[in-house]
Parts: sequence; structure tokens; C-alpha cells
Amino acid sequence: MKKIKFCIVEDDANFRDVFASLLEKHGPVDQVGSLSQGLQYLQKQKPDILFLDLDLDLEEKAGMQLIQAAAAQKIYNVVLTSYDDSATIEQCLQLGANDYFVKGDEPSLLEDLISKYQLENQPTDQENLIPTYNQDFAEKLQWLRQQATSDLAVLLTGATGCGKTYLAEKIHQASGRKGKMISLNCSSLPKDLFESEMFGHKKGSFSGAQQDYKGKMAEAHQGTLYLDEIDSMPLALQAKLLKAIEEKQFYPVGSNQLVQSNFRLITSAQNNLPEMVEKKQFREDLYYRISFFKLQIPTLKERKEDILALLQAMLSGPRRYFFSHEFSKQVQNYNWPGNLRELKILACQLELNRRSYLDEQSLKNFFNPKEQVSLKDGLLSLEQKKMAQQIGLDGFIQTARKEIIDHFLNENSGEVNKTIKALGISSASFYRWKESSLST
Repeated sequence: MKKIKFCIVEDDANFRDVFASLLEKHGPVDQVGSLSQGLQYLQKQKPDILFLDLDLDLEEKAGMQLIQAAAAQKIYNVVLTSYDDSATIEQCLQLGANDYFVKGDEPSLLEDLISKYQLENQPTDQENLIPTYNQDFAEKLQWLRQQATSDLAVLLTGATGCGKTYLAEKIHQASGRKGKMISLNCSSLPKDLFESEMFGHKKGSFSGAQQDYKGKMAEAHQGTLYLDEIDSMPLALQAKLLKAIEEKQFYPVGSNQLVQSNFRLITSAQNNLPEMVEKKQFREDLYYRISFFKLQIPTLKERKEDILALLQAMLSGPRRYFFSHEFSKQVQNYNWPGNLRELKILACQLELNRRSYLDEQSLKNFFNPKEQVSLKDGLLSLEQKKMAQQIGLDGFIQTARKEIIDHFLNENSGEVNKTIKALGISSASFYRWKESSLST
């Protein structure tokens, strides 16, 4: 990793010297002792990281001029301050600061800041498929990126919500293939619809086939076919899939015309496929066919060093965010059983707060176990249970599903893709459920 060029603008010479000694192992350090000298320095020099004291030349918050000057040149700037109040930090953020240190904390926080800067500013040709501070995961991702242009199949495994679909999209983007990535969640399809959805069908080939349907495998021609939760596929269907992915050709349902498709296969699984093979729950030949390249995605609990960077990336829109040190500690110490999906929920809640400076108060509802809802604690009210008894379980589930989908559609201004991502469902499930709710 290349050396980083630093500059410290600080009128306390002793503090400046001590801090510079901490930075020197990472790269050369320039020292500046006043606001006017700092402004002149930025006219001639462009450091990688600028550390600036907020109070300079005995003038309270005079350093805010330097924040603006550094931000205008896109220089990564970090505020050194004795203030730890949200209003001051919020103001610095709005002016363009990238981070802040309360004086006295810099020795313990410096390494994290250096890592964050290096991750965000590494050369494009060295970028990983997913940014990560976890060295073991980074090495595996780098290896997988080197195989991105290969036509050989990739198997992604990991707990629910850990980012398998997201990584599949990144592999496809790095593959250079001209076509799209076509996704199919194997767990969302009834057995009798699988062949039609995968291979397509001809009009009139079965009841309800009112027009020709191309199918996912044909749509993935020159692109990537992503089969999510392939471990949920019934054994009876696995042989048909194996033949199709080996030959890259197949017959649509009700057709005698062979269709060819040149696709790259990526699959994902939550369960242990080798164990399923041993128990005769998954075909051994299919397992070896889909797992030329394998990657186990660690949970957030296993890569806590990534949590803050991922959360920052999930916070969308023009607003920029600061995390207080207590906020950061609580977020990193939480176990995140829902992984990225749960982290995304937190990001959505934080965006609703409309605050740029996020402290422990921003988390009081999210991490309060008394306010968290789970099935074990009684998700359904007595009235809802009575309703389920009156209209039947299927009817109740369909009614609840419709209300949830309509709510999230309204929250996302009718945007289907955002709604699908928010609910963690496949597009096939969304449209099937939406259609069934309209027919009732």
C-alpha cells in the first residue's frame, strides 16, 4: 500500500509533534501552525489527509474555513476538536468534513481511519468485488474477481441476508458479459411451475399458458443465470436442470424446438450442500457441476470491522453522515442475526430521523429488546388470531401479505424494485402474490 501524505494544521506545537509521530509510520507529515498558513498551504499543496484543529489562532471554530477549502479540493479532511457536541459536529459535516477526532482519542482511532481511507481510495484495478477490511475475506474476493471472466460456475454459500445476491451481481458486472443477470429464487416456485419458469413454454402447452413465454434460461443468453437458494430445489427437477446447464440447450415446455443459451451460472445456497448430498437430498453430479468456484460469505458477526463502512454505504441520498464513537461501538458490538438485511433496516430508520450526526440516541429504539418484535414475543394480536380462525389461515396470510406489499409500495412511491429489495423477496414472488391479491 502506497504511503499517505498528511498535513496537520494545529496551533498547539506540542500536540502537533506528538500527533505527527503517530502518523509518520504511514507516510510523510507536514505541520502548519495557523489558519492563514493552512489556507496558504492548501493553495500550493494537496495532502491525502488533512487534520485540522477547529479552534485556531485563539478564534473559536475558525478551522471551519479550512474544512470548506479542503472539501472544495476534494481533500479528505478530519477535524481535531475538544467539542463532542452534536451541533458542532453536524455543522462540520455539512461544511464537508470527512471525519472527526475528539482530542485524546486519536491514538485508538487512527488505525481505523487509515484503513477506511485506504479502502475508499485504493486503485480501481485492485478493487474487490465487495469492500471489506477483513483480510481473509478480501483475499478470497480478490481470487474470485480474478475468475470473474471465466465461464465456470460459481457457488455462493452463507446465512440468510449475508449478501449472496449482491455478490452475484458484482461478479456479473466484472465478468464483461454482454447480457443481463437473470435471477430466479428456487424456493419461491411451486414444483409444477419450475420447468415453465426456467425453460419457458409454448402457448397452449398447459392450462393457463395463454402466450409463449421465453423463460429465465433463454433470457440469460450472453449474460448470467443466478439461481438463488438452489438447495431448495426438489430432487425430481435437479436432473432436468443438470442436463440443461451442461449442454446449454433445452426444450421449452410444449415445444420440440431446441433452444440454446450461452450463460454463466451462479448459484447460492443457505444449507450445507455436501451434507445434503450425503443424505441423498441433493444430486452429487449437480453439486460438482455448480461448484467449480466456491465462496462462503461470512456473517456480519464474523466481519464486524466492515459494519460501519457498509452502513455508511447504505445511507443514501445527498446527506452525509457522522457516527459518534458510542454509536459506532454499539453498532459493531451488536450480533446482527439478520446480517445485511437487518443492517439495511437500520439504515432506513436512520434516514427517517433526518439527522446527519448519529449518536447512541439514534439507536435507542432499534436496540431496545422491549421494543423489538418477534414471533416468540407474540407478533399477532388476539383480534388477528380470531380473524385467522374466521377466514382460514390461507386467507389471513394472503390478506396480511397484500397489506404489507401495499404498505411498502406506498413507502417506495410505487417503485417495485425498491419494494422487492426492502421485503427481501424475489420478483417472481412479488408479481405472483400481487396477482393473487387482485383476483380475490
